[in-house]
Amino acid sequence: MICEKCGVEVTLTKVRRERMGHIELASPVAHIWFLKS
Repeated sequence: MICEKCGVEVTLTKVRRERMGHIELASPVAHIWFLKS
């Protein structure tokens, strides 16, 4: 099921927790997870 207001898939918390997202930024930025390894 997809939310009509924001377009996000309505699903279980467990499923959402395991998925990674992607957003467009004005300049490249390294995520903190990649800096710690």
